[in-house]
Amino acid sequence: MWKPILTVAAVGVGGFVLWQLVWAVLMPVVGGILGFLLAALKVGLLILLAYWIYRVVTNNKKQQNAEG
Repeated sequence: MWKPILTVAAVGVGGFVLWQLVWAVLMPVVGGILGFLLAALKVGLLILLAYWIYRVVTNNKKQQNAEG
């Protein structure tokens, strides 16, 4: 009578321990990937901002040369 209950309890405890070990290993990996993606996004946005500023400056120069 106790064997099925003890089996379920052992599987539950084993699953919990396995989950904790896997999460302890995967958490730094997930953090590293997320950090890399956010850094790449930041660099991409900075490049986009620099390009936008370049276009604004060159268009203003073109307009000033056309007027003068």
